[in-house]
Order: sequence, then structure tokens, then C-alpha cells
Amino acid sequence: MRYSSRSRALSKLTRTAGLATALTLFSSGVGHAQSVSNPNRPLPEADYLWWRLPPGEEEYARIDGNRIKAHVEEITAIARRSREDGNQYWGVIAGQPYHDQVREWIGDQFERIGLQDVRHQIYPLDPQWVPQSWEVSVTAGGRTTVLESANVPYDGVGTPAGGLDLEPVWLGLGAESDFIGRDVRGKAAFVIAQPRPTARGHSGHPGAQRAVERGAAAIVWVFSMLGNPQVQPMGQVYDVPAFMVGLHDGELVEGMIGRGENPRIRMRADVRHVPGLRSGDVLGVLPGTTDENIFIVAHFDAFFQGALDNASGVAGMIALAEHFAQVPESQRRRNIFFAGLCCHHEVPGLDGAPNSSRWMVEEMRDELDRAALVINMEHLSQTQTYWASPGQGSRGYAGPDGLVYSNTVSARRWYASGSAELRDVVTRTWRDFGVATYAAPENNPGGELGPYPAVAPSIHIIDHTFYHTSMDTPDLVPASGLQSAVQAFAKIVDEVNRMDMRQVRGDVYP
Repeated sequence: MRYSSRSRALSKLTRTAGLATALTLFSSGVGHAQSVSNPNRPLPEADYLWWRLPPGEEEYARIDGNRIKAHVEEITAIARRSREDGNQYWGVIAGQPYHDQVREWIGDQFERIGLQDVRHQIYPLDPQWVPQSWEVSVTAGGRTTVLESANVPYDGVGTPAGGLDLEPVWLGLGAESDFIGRDVRGKAAFVIAQPRPTARGHSGHPGAQRAVERGAAAIVWVFSMLGNPQVQPMGQVYDVPAFMVGLHDGELVEGMIGRGENPRIRMRADVRHVPGLRSGDVLGVLPGTTDENIFIVAHFDAFFQGALDNASGVAGMIALAEHFAQVPESQRRRNIFFAGLCCHHEVPGLDGAPNSSRWMVEEMRDELDRAALVINMEHLSQTQTYWASPGQGSRGYAGPDGLVYSNTVSARRWYASGSAELRDVVTRTWRDFGVATYAAPENNPGGELGPYPAVAPSIHIIDHTFYHTSMDTPDLVPASGLQSAVQAFAKIVDEVNRMDMRQVRGDVYP
């Protein structure tokens, strides 16, 4: 059997790391891979599986996935503008003008829809971690190649002003056995970061920690997802500079080491903490006929384009506001609060002042104590995707990067608190409306939902493989999945409004 040069390189790398090249990234739903005529690209929206509404639920047909997707495109266009304006650290970043533009966009949508008491809650921020510029390159045999995928993990330290010039050492997964016979002191330690299943949950932290303890001068994680994306993993940081590079760039360095070319790694990162920045949330309400409440929230800060994380959630929140605004106020049992939240990724407000969800839990506690439900809209829809060996295009299911796209939406992790009756309503509705989920819920509420279950019944779904990477683009956020998710959330709100507070809150909440 003949293999491409990239297949040989990947095979060597995965043997070193102990990874399976046919690792499945997503494992939900039923669908077919993309056709031979359109290799290695997501399908057109019309070619996805679109879930039919259950009989008798025709009122939710006005929630249109293509319209929601159009809002995703509007939000990600603002994120792309930050890159086009020359920012290397780009996206919808709190404290930056593009973040304000998205907040103002949400406020304009609330006003257009007819929400009442629309207001912007502005916070002063602690000095914010803002990398100004960085570069990682490899030199061997008199030739220098810039590792274009290199990115600085959030809150990581910079290099000295003159940068660092280091010998690289390849550590595979960074297990104890990978250090046998390898001296990392004063060197750049390359460690594979396998997504489990996401960039944030990658496998590279233990190996990096071992390398730092053994005197490594820098860490370079190699993101073990086919392709060469930029990645923002967040999470653990070290006292030495760290970067994450894509698999193609990692293969390049590994090959040089393996061929005995004695490469050198040059790295530079200008990282600052910028004072005096501000950010803010935006809130509005659809009044009901009682003093009881429902909250629908979505954070709007994002790395890179942030189509899944979290333009999809923001667009879904807007769609729910549009839907319920068409219900006469006399028929809305409970007030529905909508909130675009600023600071999911960033550090707290000045002098530890709470912001975003924690501000809401503290400052709107009376309203939350009368809440029947909190819905966190986050990471609503992503194409179910698989890995295969690169170069399998002749078989019709994988392109040169080995990513295999399907015609369906992947399963989401999920969380639901409150009464058993409420949880049954939630899971049954997701099933009936075609919202694929993991078989078991999260043990603890992740994402932006975190503070709410302590005070009110709370639910969310979160799809998550490509988020925090430059692969988080609109073409991997299917309109079909947006539509089914938002329709299901609308149905859940209606079902909850048929239940009294004791039925919803159970014995969990007073």
C-alpha cells in the first residue's frame, strides 16, 4: 500500500504518541459522509438532516434555522474584522472595540424585537492579559520556517524582549517513559496535546508539567487534530513561555529532529496586562402576567471567529426573543429576561467585583429566587466530524487533512437541575425535537451555566470539539442543528409555563 508523505509523517507521529489515527471525534447521530465530488468540506445547509417537528407542534415552525444562521454570520463578521484590522490576538475579546460592537448589536436586536428595559451594564475590568505579538520559527540546514499556527495559551507568560533560541526535544505524550534518555533542561519541550474531546481538555498538561519540573525553558504543545489550526486552550499556565502549534507544524519539527538535522526553535512573545479596559452585559425583558421569571442567557465573547462559541448561542437567544415576542403579553405566564453576557473567558471586574453571570446571581437574586428556569444558550450546533488517515480521498470519505464531515449534527454534553419532573420534560423534549445529547449528563454545570443551579433550575446543551480554535467557523455550525435546538428550548419554556413553581423547583430549591 502506498501512502502520501503526510500519511507517513502522521503515522510516525501517532506511533510515537500512541494515538489511533481513526479516532472518532464525535459519535452521535446517523448520517453519511460527504460525497466524492466534495471531499473534505462541510455540506451545503440543504444537504443536512433536518428534523421534522412532532405532530401538533407546528407553532415552532416560525423558528427558522437559516435565519438563526444569518445572525451567526453577522456576529462572526465582526470577529473577522478584528483580524482584518491587524490584531494577532483576535476575536470578540472583552475590553476590545469588536466586543463592544457585538454587545451593541445584541442591544439593537433587543430593541428591534421589542424587549423592555433594555440596558447595558458596564464594568471596569482588572488589567487584562493581552498578547501584543508573537512568533515561533524553526531553523535547520540554513532554512527558517515560521510556524504559522503558533498561539499563546491564555494568561501565559511572555519571553524576554530578545526572544529565546532553544534546542527542541520531542516528548510524544510526555509520559514518564518519554523522558527516558531525554534531557530537557534549558530546551523547548514539544508535547502532544490530544483533544479530549476539546482543545481545553487536551492531554498535554501532565507532560508539560513534568518538563517544567525537569528544567525545560519553554513548552510547545502540538495539537493532535488533523490540519494546522490555531488553538486557544486556556487552562493551566507555567512560569516558562508556552505555545500551542497545529499538527502540521508539529510534524515539521518532529521530522527535523528525527532526521538528525539539529533544528533550533526561535520564539518571541510580547505579553502585557493592559489596565483601564471596560466591558459590559446587555439585558432586556419580555413582561409576563406574574412576578415569576425565566432567564435566557448567552455569553458573547469569543476567540477567533467563535461561530459555535458562542455566536450560535447568541443567535439562538435572539431567535427565542423573536419567538416569544410574538406571543401576546396576556398569554405569557412569566417574565422572560434575556441577557448577553460579556466575560466568559476574561478575568473578573476591577478589585474582584463580580461580572456577567456572577453579577446577575448577586444583583438579581430576588428575580432568580422567583425563577422557574434558567437556560444557558451555548455551543448549540456543530457538524458531526471524524478523523481518518490523510490522503484517503480516493476512497471518497476524507480529504488531504483526513477530516471527514457528515450530514448531521453531533451530540452535545448537557446539564439539567430542578425537579425530576422538569428534568423529564427537558430530556423528552430534546429527544422529540432531534437534539442529540450524550447519554449521561454532566456532573457539574459547565460553561456559563456555572453559578445558576445554586439558585434556580438550570439547563443547557454544549457542543464542543472545534471551539477555541480557528476551525470554529460558520460552515461548521449547521442551520439544521440551530433550528432543532432553539425549537426545543422554546417548547421547554412553554412546558415549564404549564407547571407551577413547586413542580419545577421540587425539593431542591426553597
